[in-house]
Amino acid sequence: MKKLLMLFGVSLLAGSLFAGNGYGFFTAPPNQGGELAFGQQKIVFTAGYGMGNLRLWLWSEFSDELNFSSSALGPLHFRGEVGISDNVGIGLSVNHMTLKQTWDGDSGYYYKYTFNTTNYLLRFNFHFSVTETVDPYFGIGAGYASNVHKFESNDPYWDDSSVSGMVPFGFEMAVGVRYYFIPNFGIYGEIGLGKSIMNGGIALAF
Repeated sequence: MKKLLMLFGVSLLAGSLFAGNGYGFFTAPPNQGGELAFGQQKIVFTAGYGMGNLRLWLWSEFSDELNFSSSALGPLHFRGEVGISDNVGIGLSVNHMTLKQTWDGDSGYYYKYTFNTTNYLLRFNFHFSVTETVDPYFGIGAGYASNVHKFESNDPYWDDSSVSGMVPFGFEMAVGVRYYFIPNFGIYGEIGLGKSIMNGGIALAF
């Protein structure tokens, strides 16, 4: 958790370097001999880990149950983007999280809840004040969400069941920045609404 906060902080600090450069909000500065971090036909892949999921917080309220245990995978964030202009990119955002909770009931039987959720979103990013190393942007995406709830128990009166979410719709909106140490490799950080409030990781550009 501390490493993710540090990564996100470094990303935002790097993004602050472009503040006050005098260029328009959606206008890239003149290229002074190097290639800009984002532009038309640029392809970018990111992979990251998130924190600040509401569902994880809500289920932690059951921690006073007997022999309660909890584990989670994610939120994991994978995105691909291609520049359709110098300032606009379109791509796919895939986000996944698995949550598992187990506890013992008063009768001595165990109970297990598993939640798997994956979003497949069409996403647009709007880039502004891009330099050779810094790529700040605003992103918004919407699409399909797969949400499956599974309940299990060794209680003979319990019927194991698996239920899909009623609303198969996913959405995310965030502001973020990518910082490249070398032309094709760097880090990114985002904050906003989605599978997690904050996420960060690596960025690869081609």
